[in-house]
Amino acid sequence: MTTGRDPSPDKADDLQQSDQQIIQVFKALSHPFRLELLRQLSGEEACVCRLAERTGRPQPYVSQQMSVLRRAGLVTSWRDRQQIHYKINQDRLQRALSLAAVAGAAAGQAFWPTATTSPPVACCPSARMHRPVSQETFMSNNNFMNPWHGIPREGIAWHPTVIADRCVGCGQCVTSCGRQVYGFDYTANQPVVVNPFHCMVGCTTCATVCTQDALEFPSRGFIRQLVRERKLLRHAKDELKANREKYDVVQRPTVAP
Repeated sequence: MTTGRDPSPDKADDLQQSDQQIIQVFKALSHPFRLELLRQLSGEEACVCRLAERTGRPQPYVSQQMSVLRRAGLVTSWRDRQQIHYKINQDRLQRALSLAAVAGAAAGQAFWPTATTSPPVACCPSARMHRPVSQETFMSNNNFMNPWHGIPREGIAWHPTVIADRCVGCGQCVTSCGRQVYGFDYTANQPVVVNPFHCMVGCTTCATVCTQDALEFPSRGFIRQLVRERKLLRHAKDELKANREKYDVVQRPTVAP
């Protein structure tokens, strides 16, 4: 029989502790590089040096991000002589994804983007990413969505993330991006990523010119792994061979200065 009374203090403390653990997990998952590290560990274990080699990031940085994942319980670790090895804690990760799926269903959207769904809203309050401004705007710029070396653009998770805590709202990324990746929230005085898949794959110009380091992208290792897995070097060679008239500097008409 329900008494309608509040939970006991012990029960309330347990619930609060559980909530804090969930928050810690989703904070760990809110960083694009940490997501990449989990992808690298999918189905296998690896040491920090191997993860650094695969992602193209310095070992101290990889260690720092792996420590965040370990504290959140998303990976387990052990030491073998001088190397620390990591593997995914599948139970903890599956629980997190299940919670995300429930939250996404309640909000009427999927946790992971597909070709028929809108881009996800970033979990972390300090990483701002919104839905496209409107379907009309999204479709009118469909030329930005062309496949990249034969891969559908929606299938490549390459786009900027705005770190709100560092951003000063100068708007330089908004006004200098010619592909309409950004919009601007005038109330919050911050840029927002409104069309993430308009971003040119591999481009980091906006992050390069940001004086506050408030924009982050997946690492170079993410792109290089994609190139290897999809055999894109062969694809590029075939395209050069099939389109010589288009690319040959001898055959192309010169443009008057």
